[in-house]
Amino acid sequence: MNRKLTVLLTLSVLLLSSCEAYKSNFMLGWTYADAQGIQPVRANPPTIGYRRLQAYATVNQAMKMFLQAKGMPDYIIEKPGFSSRIACFYLTKNHAYLLEMSGHYAIQGMKVLGPEPIGEKDLKLFKALNEVEKATAAYQQP
Repeated sequence: MNRKLTVLLTLSVLLLSSCEAYKSNFMLGWTYADAQGIQPVRANPPTIGYRRLQAYATVNQAMKMFLQAKGMPDYIIEKPGFSSRIACFYLTKNHAYLLEMSGHYAIQGMKVLGPEPIGEKDLKLFKALNEVEKATAAYQQP
């Protein structure tokens, strides 16, 4: 009886984890067109950049470990596709990383380049984008 319960629990965990991976793969495909240009990464409300990083972390263990170690970036620039590249910008630390992944939605491994300092022009651009986000949020508040 105990062995049947163990087998049943194992199958349940496998099905649930494969369901999450399926949903993440679907979300990555569905938001593919939106993954162009600079994307803010915000948890509340969740931005496309945030959702895409969460989905990548579900299907790619290396991405999950990177995000656990470094946290969520402030902005990303993504080149999605069979071989994806994501530039992650951490403004408070003045660090940028380039994540290179090969395979359909980067299920297989990841190469991390960096950290590199963020250039002055880029910092000014991100600060301006941050101000626009704040002004937009203030305008949308009743």
